[in-house]
Amino acid sequence: MKIKRLLQVLLAVSLLFVFTACDDAVAPNENGEKPAEGGVEVEYQVITEQELPAELMDWYLENYQNEGLHMIVLEDTQYIIVSAGERPTGGYQIINLSLKKLDEKIYVTGEVQPPAEGDMVIQALTYPNVLLTRAADDSQFVYSGLTQLEPEAAEPYEASEGSAYGIFTGMIDQNSIEIQLTPEEHRAFQLTDEAKEQLVGIEEGDHIYIEFEPIEGQQNRISYIEKMSLLEQ
Repeated sequence: MKIKRLLQVLLAVSLLFVFTACDDAVAPNENGEKPAEGGVEVEYQVITEQELPAELMDWYLENYQNEGLHMIVLEDTQYIIVSAGERPTGGYQIINLSLKKLDEKIYVTGEVQPPAEGDMVIQALTYPNVLLTRAADDSQFVYSGLTQLEPEAAEPYEASEGSAYGIFTGMIDQNSIEIQLTPEEHRAFQLTDEAKEQLVGIEEGDHIYIEFEPIEGQQNRISYIEKMSLLEQ
């Protein structure tokens, strides 16, 4: 009986060791805590910086470029910046953002989607971020950064779509221009009289948005052209 009891104890200890080892394999957060399994979704609202109270604009400008989670409370509302930090070009965005509450803690997770391979994006430093609001409470936040995704394969350019983004590379003649649609593809477009007027002020190398009429066997004809700002990229 004593031997049987001893074997039972040894078996229980062995099982405990196995479960503990598996649990330790879960990647911890930077503060040593483990990501939440399950939990209840926390309600929040995504807003733009233009919707911030004026007294919080300095707080936003001081933090939105810094990678991480930044929080402040004004009256009964909590404002949260989730920032992916500095990125080398435009086209990056934060997706699948989730706030889950478990045991009085809110776990924040999300992903950074880079531009697809071959996408035409602004060649300048950008700072993708999401600005959230929620009802303020005493919950503790647990955050271990955003998961970086791999770039998706570029979708083939379809001229029949009727609109495109690109880089203005110059005039061909007084009635047509050339636009770089992808790093490998340059295409000529005709201009309507309205598009010629809209082209004034657009310089070579500018990122542009165009709307055009596909014409079989001929150059597509641009009916609308607009220079894109950094924020629109």
